[in-house]
Amino acid sequence: MKSITGCGIYAILNVATGHAYIGSSMNVIRRWKEHRQALEAGTHGSPKLRCAWRRHGAEAFHFVFLEQCTKAALSEREEAWIITFDAVRHGYNVLAGPFTDGFRGGTHSAESRAKMAAAQARNGLAEKNSHRVWTPEARARMSEKAKARWADPDIGAMLRAVHSSPAARERCRQRNLRLGLGRRSVETGHIARLAEMRRGTKHTAETRAKMSAAHLGRTPSAETRSKLSERNRGQGLGRHLSLETRRKISTANTGRPRSASAKAKHAAWLRQSDHLIKLAEWHRGRTRSIETREKIAAGNRRRWEHWRAEQV
Repeated sequence: MKSITGCGIYAILNVATGHAYIGSSMNVIRRWKEHRQALEAGTHGSPKLRCAWRRHGAEAFHFVFLEQCTKAALSEREEAWIITFDAVRHGYNVLAGPFTDGFRGGTHSAESRAKMAAAQARNGLAEKNSHRVWTPEARARMSEKAKARWADPDIGAMLRAVHSSPAARERCRQRNLRLGLGRRSVETGHIARLAEMRRGTKHTAETRAKMSAAHLGRTPSAETRSKLSERNRGQGLGRHLSLETRRKISTANTGRPRSASAKAKHAAWLRQSDHLIKLAEWHRGRTRSIETREKIAAGNRRRWEHWRAEQV
C-alpha cells in the first residue's frame, strides 16, 4: 500500500469478493475515518457497500490508497478509477460520474459560521455539547476503537504516515501556539496552570511502568539534549530535595555501574572552573549532619578498600 498523505484517490476493497468502492478526497485519512464511522453506524450513503459491510464484516474490507493527485485532477482521476474497477456494475459505487468539486477544500465565511452557530444554539446543541461529559464506559469504548484502528496494519500505517508528516507537525505547532503552548507557554502562564492543576496527583504503578517502557532504549538527539540542557540550566540551584526523594535517588543509583565514557564526562564536568565556584558558593556556611558525615566517611572507606584491592 502506498504512503497516504494529502489528497488523492482511494478504494475500500472487499478482499472476499474483489469488489471495491472508489472515492476521492482532499484528506484521504480523514475521509476513511468518516467512511468507517458511517459503515459502523449503518448510515453510509452507498446501500451496496452498507449491505456488503454487514454481510462480510469489517475484517473483510481493506482501505487502499490508489493515487495521489492535485485537487484539480481529483474528479477526473476518480472517474477513471471507477471505470478501471467497473465499480458501478461490479462494485459498490452508485454513480460513475461526472463529478464536480463542489465545496471540496472550501472554507466557510464568517457569516456562514455565525449562521451555523445560531442554528446550533436554537436547537440547543451548543449548550448540550459545551457541558457534555463522557461516561467512563463511553471513554472506554472510544479508547478501544482507537486502539483497534492503530493496531490494524493498513489503518495504522496510514495514521503514522499522516501524523508524522512535516505538514502535520507544522499544523500541531501552529495549534499549540494558538492555544498558548510550546515556546509561549511560559509567557502565557500555561506551564504554571498545568503545574497547579497536577499538584498533588501521582501516577499509578501501571502508568509509571508504561512510561518507563515507552522511554526504554530511546536516545534523544544531540539537538534535543542541547535544548533540554538550555531549558534546565540553573533550575537546580538553591533547590532542596526532600529526604524521601534523596533516598529514592540513592537507592536507584546504588550498585549502578557507570561506563568509562560516563566517568570521563563526569570528571571533565567537575573540572570546569565555573562549576567548582558554584559548588563552593553553594556549600559555604553549610554544616553537614552527623548522618551525612558518616555516609561520606563510609563511602570514602569503600573507595579506598576498592583501590587497595586493585593494587594487589
